[in-house]
Amino acid sequence: MTLLKSRTYTATASFMPRSAADSRMSMLGGLAAQFGVNVPTGDPSQSPDFYADLLLSRPIVKQVVESNYAIVDDGQRRQGTLVDFLEADGSTPPRRVEAAIKKLRGRVAVSKNLKTGVITLRVATRWPDLSRQVAQTFLDRVNSFNLASKRQRGVADQAFAQERMDSLMVELNLAEDRLAEFERRNRQWQDSPTLALDHDRLSRAVSIHQQIVVSFSQLYEQTRIEATRGTPVITVVESPEAPAIPDPRMLVLKTLLALVLGGAGAIVTALALDWYRQMRRELASPAVAVST
Repeated sequence: MTLLKSRTYTATASFMPRSAADSRMSMLGGLAAQFGVNVPTGDPSQSPDFYADLLLSRPIVKQVVESNYAIVDDGQRRQGTLVDFLEADGSTPPRRVEAAIKKLRGRVAVSKNLKTGVITLRVATRWPDLSRQVAQTFLDRVNSFNLASKRQRGVADQAFAQERMDSLMVELNLAEDRLAEFERRNRQWQDSPTLALDHDRLSRAVSIHQQIVVSFSQLYEQTRIEATRGTPVITVVESPEAPAIPDPRMLVLKTLLALVLGGAGAIVTALALDWYRQMRRELASPAVAVST
């Protein structure tokens, strides 16, 4: 069975999330906390566990299955989806897709290194170039999925920043009006310690509101850029390549295992047959009468 089984070729790819700190989210969380709003600053898309689950998730695997591939097999060009290449069975197209998803998951292995954050993907098929193409498609689909999610978060953060800017501008205008009204009513406020203290408080309130408005203005610009940015969110450490050597079939190990199991089975069978023949002889021999 090992000799008759088709050879497989495994393509390997590794990548890691971008490790740069998300200053935009940190700024957003810090500013929002000043107003009693809890904004999570952690980004789950930067976790190796997230990518390990994402790679084998149904939406990603289904997209990989339904993508088109082209290879050269025995000098002939073949083109189609993994439903065709994996020879998925099914009475209807959706059932064939489901069967292909199940088969592909059995040919994909994902591992992660929690210390370095590197995620390794291995894809095994009967054709070297197909393995490479499938591994590359996995990388492309994961990057597209995460990039779309990042843009959605950017749009949401932009709306939050715009809403807070409008509110803060109103508060800043009110603070400036209070300071202007105070100076209009108290033109000689420098001569009174109490009035000078009140003036400092109003001026400090205006300065604080101005700083917050400037910070939210910068945040708004960052979120606006984030909502339209197309920068890849993963760093490819090892690009997939078509393997030149097929996967080992471990013929020696399997031969030794077959010899051991076959020998043990032969011994057990021989002992069972010997016991069976002996029992038949005993049952067939005439009974010996014992006389007193």
